[in-house]
Amino acid sequence: MRAGPVLEAFEEGLRAIVTDRRFRPFTPGARPAIFARMKELVRTNDAVLISFIEALMRDAGIAYLVADQNMSVVDGSLGILPRRIMVEEDELVRARAILADAGIGHEIEKH
Repeated sequence: MRAGPVLEAFEEGLRAIVTDRRFRPFTPGARPAIFARMKELVRTNDAVLISFIEALMRDAGIAYLVADQNMSVVDGSLGILPRRIMVEEDELVRARAILADAGIGHEIEKH
């Protein structure tokens, strides 16, 4: 049985990653440099608000990360532990302005 074109493309991409000398898997405790430059924009338990902010950031072309999203395993999916939306430090002012324009500026964490 012959593999389909999607599987062939995946295998080709995987071979390229494995043979690339620049490829280095993350070591335990190490974090990519981009995470060091990310700052907290919002901390909330509200899943709808998180989804709305994600859509705003995507539309604006701002890279973001929802931190602590997998903590729902710990809190039993009760939504007790807040999730944090992180953006790059360079985009923090613009991201805050977007939230303010959308009418949810009061959700912005001020540290």
